[in-house]
Amino acid sequence: MISPTAEYALRAIVAIAFEEGGSATTPDIAKLTKVPSGYLPKVLQMLGRAGLVESRRGAGGGFKLAKSPDRMNVLEVVNAVDPIKRIHECPLELESHGTNLCPLHKRLDEATAHIESSFASTTIAELLRQPGQSTPFCEASENQFGGLKLGLARPGPLPRAIPQRRHDALIEFSRDHSLGLVIAKHLIESAQKSEHDRASAVTEMIKAWRSNLSEHFREEERLLSPVIRADGLRERLVREHAVIRTYVDMAEMFANNDVDPAWANAAGLMLRRHIQWEERELFPAIEDSLSDGELQDLAKHSARPHRR
Repeated sequence: MISPTAEYALRAIVAIAFEEGGSATTPDIAKLTKVPSGYLPKVLQMLGRAGLVESRRGAGGGFKLAKSPDRMNVLEVVNAVDPIKRIHECPLELESHGTNLCPLHKRLDEATAHIESSFASTTIAELLRQPGQSTPFCEASENQFGGLKLGLARPGPLPRAIPQRRHDALIEFSRDHSLGLVIAKHLIESAQKSEHDRASAVTEMIKAWRSNLSEHFREEERLLSPVIRADGLRERLVREHAVIRTYVDMAEMFANNDVDPAWANAAGLMLRRHIQWEERELFPAIEDSLSDGELQDLAKHSARPHRR
């Protein structure tokens, strides 16, 4: 999905961001993020040239972010060290194709475009504020590094997707989220296990998509999108649905036991992040903006018998 260099850059950025205005030394970043100490200076140098980090010399020196985490997105970091490559012309250099891509390369480029969009819409600040969850690339412990010890992300226990007081209009969607969170958990965990585990997680994802989640997405777009008052929320719903559909399309192209660990981790994190966003932001916004009558009408259409 992304190169090791790009992931190293993201780990370093998140680690530095935890300092909240302070600075972190190269040895500290290397130790706490598991980035090879001999390679980290090159990564930091590229981030510096891109205007994302600044270095300080002398006592108390080190690296700090050049701008606030809420003004820096994941795509900037990735492109600073290993730019995402789009397919603009036929990779086989067939003259008859030129910029008129064949179905294969067009689909691959569309998938890349969705990934770009997802990365561009995710700020570093979002990676830092995940209440009750393991923060991507980092985890907390009793040791100190700006109050936290940083290291490789390890998937922790996932909360129940269904809140105690969800309106009937949305309860069926929340129940589907429970399945989605299980799929996400297995994908993330499989990235640190065997090829067989990853193949099983992908098979589970495809089966769940065909039997349940594909219709869940269609119904959210059919029933929820029209009642979302804020354009930004509606656009994000559609955009993230497109990204997840691309992950499913890619999953169906994998051969058995040929699943990239980085892909499995990225797909699981994307699915989990989307579900958490819907439960924590989108659904409460819908409940707050609709009248009782509108919610009751939505409940009639979203009840399970009407969705099957």
